[in-house]
Amino acid sequence: MKYIKYIISIIVLLGWVSANAQFMPSTVLPSSAGRDRYGNINNNNNTNNPFQTPDNNSENDTLPKGIIFDYEVIPDSTLLNSVYYFYLKPLDAKIYYAFHPTLLPDYIEQTDPLFTFNNNYYLNTGNVGSPHLSLYPKNDEGIAFRYKQSVYDGYGYSLDNLTFYQTERPYTLLAFSNSLLSDYQVRVIHTQNLSQRWNIALHYDLINSEGAYSNQKTLNNYLGATTNYYSENLRYQVKGGVIWKKLNIQENGGITSDSLFTENIQTNRSGIPVYMYDASTRYNSFTAVAHQSYNFAKRIGANIVVDTVFSTTDSSYTISCDTTIRKGTPFNRGTVVHQILVETDKRNYYEPNFSHIYHPICYVDSTNTFDSVSTFRLENTIYWSNDVYKDYEYFNPVKLSLGLRHLWVEGIYSYDHMSVSELPKSYNLTEILPFVKLNISVGGLRAELFAEKSFSDAVFMQNNNMVRADVSYLFANDHSITLSGHSSDRAPDYFYNYFFSNYHEWDNRGEYNKIHTQNLKLQYKWNNYIDLTTSVAVVDNMVWLDTNSRPYQTDERGWLSQACLNTNIKIGPFHWRTFNLLQFASDNDVFRVPTFACKHSYFFDFKMFKNALSVQTGVDLRYNTAFYADAYNPSLAAFYRQNDVEIGNYIWSDIFASLQIKHATIFLKLLHINALWESTPQYFSLPHYPGQDFTLQWGFVWKFFD
Repeated sequence: MKYIKYIISIIVLLGWVSANAQFMPSTVLPSSAGRDRYGNINNNNNTNNPFQTPDNNSENDTLPKGIIFDYEVIPDSTLLNSVYYFYLKPLDAKIYYAFHPTLLPDYIEQTDPLFTFNNNYYLNTGNVGSPHLSLYPKNDEGIAFRYKQSVYDGYGYSLDNLTFYQTERPYTLLAFSNSLLSDYQVRVIHTQNLSQRWNIALHYDLINSEGAYSNQKTLNNYLGATTNYYSENLRYQVKGGVIWKKLNIQENGGITSDSLFTENIQTNRSGIPVYMYDASTRYNSFTAVAHQSYNFAKRIGANIVVDTVFSTTDSSYTISCDTTIRKGTPFNRGTVVHQILVETDKRNYYEPNFSHIYHPICYVDSTNTFDSVSTFRLENTIYWSNDVYKDYEYFNPVKLSLGLRHLWVEGIYSYDHMSVSELPKSYNLTEILPFVKLNISVGGLRAELFAEKSFSDAVFMQNNNMVRADVSYLFANDHSITLSGHSSDRAPDYFYNYFFSNYHEWDNRGEYNKIHTQNLKLQYKWNNYIDLTTSVAVVDNMVWLDTNSRPYQTDERGWLSQACLNTNIKIGPFHWRTFNLLQFASDNDVFRVPTFACKHSYFFDFKMFKNALSVQTGVDLRYNTAFYADAYNPSLAAFYRQNDVEIGNYIWSDIFASLQIKHATIFLKLLHINALWESTPQYFSLPHYPGQDFTLQWGFVWKFFD
């Protein structure tokens, strides 16, 4: 470990130098199911007999006292017993799911987070770290203020995937990847407990990719830091986190002639003309969150028994659990939770020369564009809940949460080279959202109801409301079925209501109807092997950017039927991991999605040299049917409707191999290998943005538990 600090310092220093280089243009985190690209377990592999893992020679939990879990996952190595990680759930004081890292190298070769198994399907503008479009609308958005859907969400950290830890020994991960296209990525994770119940953690990611085409470089930095503390009597808990993103992205607007690419007239990609040679985006965001709670309910002691219930060829696991399920009561004093969130983001768009393709009108300066959009958000949430301790220790059949959210938002639009009389445009608004959550449990049956309503001083934001209901049943052997219903009325994103820049401006406040959404969903899960979700959504008054990049609200009703199947199957040495999405839309304007999209990974794993070397080799595939994908407008950082070019009906094939010795894994990947024999390439990722060509990629992941 004495060299690790030096390695980390060098990597972070390189990232900082890259982030602050004179470059004017600028997540890689666990997915919601399965394992992330570094092999970390990240699934809701629940068990009806939760446990904690103690030392073999002690009946005391090795887990630092104070942390409360309802469910955990069995690790694959005794070295990992000392490392637990979990996520922040804003409306839960306790931690329902805790996970262990794993030494398995599954999917580490997925170096672009957009293409990992993240329960989504993205198309990007042709380079890793670049803006991207989701093809899987979920139709269950909340009703609180949102400026607009971000085109950078697939990378970096967010409140949903920010990772918290509790460890008995320091844990460090180092990862690096490179390719023939002069791009590289770096990831560093380090966490350790400063005391028995106080942990700190640091995550850092760097993406640096030149891109194959002119003016396509990305230079992105992502930083996440967390801490969490539990008092000795478990009454007080606090979790805090910081997220920082600094993105520098060159914007070329796509190639000017698709035929130069499809007919292979110009094989040197950097020689194909693009729309813009000097436009760029610089995006900075900062998020800070503090989540603290105090529990007024007295904790009931636990009778711990010890038994060995799990073993492998090289190790066994001794677990401890409380075998007595105590009868809880909904009439306890409960816990009070307060969360404060501060969020700032700023996007600067530079375009020294006027381009007519995306903006035929210029409002301020036709010789130079320097647009700036910034948003500041302050949010306070306070609530009370009688769901205080883990279910297997203190089962409560009726769980109630009552709370209130308060938001204050300020936004500013400004442009450089404006006349003295031109002042920045700004807005501010306040929103109050009371909410209630009710859970009822009877045997294996669970029911949840959540309702929220908005009150705002902005007239068009008033009376947003949302109701969601879920009913699930847990069968034996980790089979479950869930029926969910969602209904909401919400104002369109603020971006569609009010916007000003050098090339675009509109003020539609008070002109739009509420977007009314009804969604019915049925989900079947079998452990982590199968996850099948079917849904039907009905949406009225949908808003989008039309072919002229102007906001448009339809009066047509749109229906969208979806079926999503995730599988993670292992038969002997053979692994089969898939994401399959089937969608049918009644109106191709309301929902602009492909009929079918999928990601598959097939691989074999085996051991060599007396089990000292673990080998995985296989193929990764991606595919989506042809459809009129939305086009990207760089000056708006948004997608708009186009009806000229179909994208898709193409298979992306990658071949990979990974080798693991102890805690170190190296991999080699032939990325998009079928591009080698494409005489008339058709592999566009988005309209006028060709996808990545063949390249050779390699990298390593190294984990330390000391």
